[in-house]
Amino acid sequence: MVEAYCPKKSAAFDDIQFYYFLQFHAHRQLSRSTEYARQKGVVLKGDLPIGIARHSCDAWVAPRLYNMNGQAGAPPDFYSQNGQNWGFPTYNWEEMAKDNFGWWRRRMAQLAQYFDALRIDHLLGFFRIWEIPSNQVVGTLGLFNPRLPYSLEELAAFGLKGNLDRYTQPYIRNHFLTPIFGTDTAFVKATFLKEQSPGFFALRPFVDDQLKIKELFENDKRFSQKKHLAENLMKLVAEVLLIEEPGSNGTAFNPRITLTTTRSFNHLSPREQKIFQRLYEDYHYRRHNEFWRQQALWKLPPLLRATNMLICGEDLGMIPATVPKVMRQYNILSLEIQRMPKGEGEFADPRQYPYPSVCSPSCHDMPTIRGWWEEDYRRAQRFYNHFINPDGRAPKECPPNIVETIIRQHLQSPSMLAIFPIQDLTGMDASRRHPVAAAEQINDPANPHHYWRYRFHLPLEKLLHSIFNEKWKNMLEKYGRSGNSYNK
Repeated sequence: MVEAYCPKKSAAFDDIQFYYFLQFHAHRQLSRSTEYARQKGVVLKGDLPIGIARHSCDAWVAPRLYNMNGQAGAPPDFYSQNGQNWGFPTYNWEEMAKDNFGWWRRRMAQLAQYFDALRIDHLLGFFRIWEIPSNQVVGTLGLFNPRLPYSLEELAAFGLKGNLDRYTQPYIRNHFLTPIFGTDTAFVKATFLKEQSPGFFALRPFVDDQLKIKELFENDKRFSQKKHLAENLMKLVAEVLLIEEPGSNGTAFNPRITLTTTRSFNHLSPREQKIFQRLYEDYHYRRHNEFWRQQALWKLPPLLRATNMLICGEDLGMIPATVPKVMRQYNILSLEIQRMPKGEGEFADPRQYPYPSVCSPSCHDMPTIRGWWEEDYRRAQRFYNHFINPDGRAPKECPPNIVETIIRQHLQSPSMLAIFPIQDLTGMDASRRHPVAAAEQINDPANPHHYWRYRFHLPLEKLLHSIFNEKWKNMLEKYGRSGNSYNK
């Protein structure tokens, strides 16, 4: 198929030759950089995204390898109450396994030409991925793929019997519509809802899923002045406690993620709430542990055998209990971020990190140290009292010495590798940091339309032969993290 577009007479020739021109020179330049780095004893660490773009070359060449009717993302968490919808398709692992994961093995072999270490983005995706149906927009109505839904018999054993419509249909009551929609309540009821019985409403068919709502408010000029209603209408769609397993014909169900935050849950009797809490805890923290472990043991070995790169796993978020064991089994380094602790407490302590790990104060998907500090002063105060000064008052803006203190804490950690965004390093120097802390963040993963356009605000030449550069070199040597330290 590709050859058909390559002749110069093809209408697509200019577009295609532009991209293979880019790929050729990117390969040549990166290969030269890799060769130079290895000659100097510098290790290059690459990054492997978990997904592929829906309209990418990969999807075009072998669409059978992907589930095009699903959307990968992440479940809700502290940073994103609606979860994340990344928009790209999930993998059809059964199809990929037919040639022993050849697509992945080729990918790893290609990356090994350029890198000596590799970070696998969202390592949890090899255990299970958060998949959102194509007719929904936000992450709250997603499900883990693969999964083990409950049968009707299992639900009955928990105490859920009979007609399940109360739990599977959006729970919409008259008395909570006004707190949601305010002065638009009457319009919403007349336009989008149908009263099923006194005080109980259902969404009309033209707005009964989130994609219909999104497209309606984007395309229908009648609602151009009412676009602010879309988000809350989508939340009504998600007012469910059980999600029917696709293709089960009403015989299997999954508990909705973060169901205890819904109005539907809050209107249950105390007995029903306890049932759903037990169901939820079993489903998310016990039921799948061995099942997901076997998934990883099936997928990961062919990838890891295809390369000698040091593999680092991004294992943040809602972590199944079996993930750390599998990572240790295959010598995959964990990722430790201070503001995303894996144990109890609000913050992780770098002094307690395991040796087989990569530690960092922030990453591309979150604010830098300064941005994080300044977006929530009360949290910054708690951090300041816990790690810097037990009795002092934290500054509202994050000065260079605070940034430096946090970086030194990470340099002193037991982690095998300590990696820092360059924005955090320049954050130690008032003359070189960006004037606006929020502008330092590279990516917003909760927003699928936030494309990476970040550019560092200084030419790198300005960091050469400077006091700042010398200071950073001295810090690395002091804490045993420079090349000279390892050679001694």
